[in-house]
Amino acid sequence: MTNELDHLRAFRAAAAAPDADARATARARLLEAIAAAAPATAAPAAGRRPRRRRLPLPRGRLGLRPLVAPVAALAAIALLAIVLLGGAGKESAPPVPASAAELLDEAARGAAVQPYTPLADGQYWYVRSEGDGQRSSFSGWRTPRQAFMAVTLPETRETWWGTSGRGRERVELGAKPISFPNPYARRAWLARHRDWAGDVTDQPRGANARPSAFSIGPVTTAALEALPTDPDALRARFLGSIERAFAQAGRPVRGAQRELRWAVISLLEQTAAPTPPALQAALLRLLGQLPGVEPRGTTTDAVGRRGFVVATTYLELAQRHELVIDPATGALLETRDVTTRASSLYPGMNTAETRQAAGTTIRATRVESAIVGSIRARP
Repeated sequence: MTNELDHLRAFRAAAAAPDADARATARARLLEAIAAAAPATAAPAAGRRPRRRRLPLPRGRLGLRPLVAPVAALAAIALLAIVLLGGAGKESAPPVPASAAELLDEAARGAAVQPYTPLADGQYWYVRSEGDGQRSSFSGWRTPRQAFMAVTLPETRETWWGTSGRGRERVELGAKPISFPNPYARRAWLARHRDWAGDVTDQPRGANARPSAFSIGPVTTAALEALPTDPDALRARFLGSIERAFAQAGRPVRGAQRELRWAVISLLEQTAAPTPPALQAALLRLLGQLPGVEPRGTTTDAVGRRGFVVATTYLELAQRHELVIDPATGALLETRDVTTRASSLYPGMNTAETRQAAGTTIRATRVESAIVGSIRARP
C-alpha cells in the first residue's frame, strides 16, 4: 500500500539538485517555523521551584486549534525535503546513456588529430600485447575425457612487421594457469605434464604469413593509405568486396552486415602497420553506424587505462566480442571475447569434457606500439 512518505519520495524525483543558497533558505524557514510553533515559557524566578501545570484539554471539534502549530512545522519540514531532494524549481530529465554511434564519433574526433608517421624502408612496426592465452588439444572422438585438454595461461605477444613483408612473432606463456574451462580439462592438464606452461616461441614470418584484412589483402602502409577516409565510401568499398567474394563462391549474399562489421573490426585490431589517423576516424564512425554494435558502459583495462566499451555478439559462436577504446584518442586499448552461454570449445561436440562456462573471458591488452629500427629492437 502506498503511504504519504512514498508520495513525498516520488514527488519531483526527477528535479535537479538544489544549490547552496536554496538549501540555506529552506533551513532558515524551517527554523523559523519551529520557533513560531514552540509555546513561549517564562523562566522561573530564582529560588522558586517551578509549579507543575496540568495541560488543558483541547477545545472545539477534535481539537483542531492546538494542531495548527505542529502542522505548520510539518509543512516546513516537507518544504525542506522538497528543496533538498528535488531542487528549487529546476526540472531536468535523467541523463540518457550515449549510443555506440555517439561514443565512437567522439572518439573519431580525437583519432583524426593524432600524430602519424608512416613506416619507411628498413623500419618495423612493433606491437606488444598481454592477455590470456587459451590453449586446447583434442586427440580423439571416442574417449573425450582422456583426449581433451584445455588451459588458459598468461600470454605476452610481440610482433614486428616491416615494409618488405618480412616479420617476426614472439609469444611467451606463463607457467601458472589462469583458469580451466572445466574440472576434466584441469585433471587432464595436470596428468599430461602441464603442456604449454612456460613455452616461448620466436619465429620469423614471411610475406605469406603477414596479417590480412578483408577487401585489402595483406595489411601494409600502402594498402591502408589507399583506403577511403569517408565512412560512406569505406562502407561501399567493403560491401563491394563482400558481394564479389560471394559471387566468386557461387553463393547468394548472406550476412553482409555481419561481414561488414567484422571487416571494420579486423582493421581496427590489425597490428601490421600504423593506421593513418583519418582512416582510424573513418573506421570508428563506420562501426558506430552498423547494426549489432552496442555500448556497454565504461571500464578500466588490465593496465589501468579508462575507456568505453562497444560490443557485438556472434550468436552462432555463443560469444560477445568487446572493444575497449580510449575516448580521447580513439585508440584500441583492449579486446575481450566473452562466452555468452555454456558452450563447447569444439563445435559439434558439446560434452561435459569440452564445455566452458558462460562468462569465460579471454582478453588481449595492447600495451605498447612504436616504430623501431630493426626486427629485433624494442622501444
